[in-house]
Order: sequence, then structure tokens, then C-alpha cells
Amino acid sequence: MTRIAVYCASANTIDAVYRNAARELGIMMASNNIGLVFGGGNVGLMGEIARAIHEGKGHVTGVIPERLKSVEGAAYNVADKLIVTESMSDRKSIIWRTSDACIALAGGIGTLEEFLEIITLKKLGFHDRPVALVNTNGLYDPLLEQFARCDAERFSSTPTDSLFDVVDQPGDLATTPSFARFFSVSD
Repeated sequence: MTRIAVYCASANTIDAVYRNAARELGIMMASNNIGLVFGGGNVGLMGEIARAIHEGKGHVTGVIPERLKSVEGAAYNVADKLIVTESMSDRKSIIWRTSDACIALAGGIGTLEEFLEIITLKKLGFHDRPVALVNTNGLYDPLLEQFARCDAERFSSTPTDSLFDVVDQPGDLATTPSFARFFSVSD
């Protein structure tokens, strides 16, 4: 089974546009028989995508540190497989090592940290998996501007935007060269 790592928010207070994007991606993944590997959360976008995949009869693997699992209601305990780790570093390593591609949905500093690590690992040659940033509602426009500035200032010999695809909504992944092999285009 193909598995995609998805990094996303655990916040429950965010706008519905972000929750809708997480559900859309979950539905796409389930309908294409793609398993989810994620941070194991029951809340926020993590819970949304996991529930959408399960509703579509898809497979969910959660990876969560013991410290977070012990918080009441935090873990997606109905995951098909729930891996409990000692640390966040262990969690991140398992997530990217067991996936065939990585997608970042909307999120805060945790999502950004995971996304930055995965593109850094790609730049350094630790993996060559497809990576995508779903820029729902233009949330990541300032980040993309910062990457462009770093490139313009020659902080990197590899253009940052060559390390990942950027799409506005999950449905656009089906038309990107890196992700078209995972998702069928529906009319």
C-alpha cells in the first residue's frame, strides 16, 4: 500500500476552510487506496483527515509520543496502527521513513518545523520522495516569499522551490507531476 505522510494542525479553533481541505485530502487518499501516516492526533486537522480516510475505508497509521498520547482525547486511538514513541524526534523519523510522499496542510509552528525538516532532508539527499505544500487560503504566502528571499540572497545553491510542489487546494495535487501518480483525476 502507498502511504503519504501528512503534516497539519492540531488546533481546533481554526477556520472551516482548513478543515475542509483536510477532509478533501482524506477523501482523495482513501479513494485512491493511499494510507495516511500522521502525528496520531484526534484534534484539529489531524483528526479531520484521519476520520475522512476511515470514512472512506482507508488505512490510518498514527505516530504519537507517549507524552501527547497521555493527554485526554489527544490521540486518534482508533487508528489502524498507533505507534507510541518516546520523543518527537522518533515520531518524525518514523513518519517520513514509512511514507512514500509527504504533504503539509495548514498548521502552526509544529507543522512548519516538520515541513522544513522534510525539505532539508530532501535537499541533503536523505530521501527523494515527492513533497507538497497545500497553500490553503494563501496561508503560506509569507513563507514562500521568505524562501525566495533566501534564494535571492544566495543562502542555498539549490532553489528551495525545487524541493516541493505548491498547490492551492488538495485537488490540485492530481495535476502536479510529482503527485499525479498517486491521485487519479476525477471529472
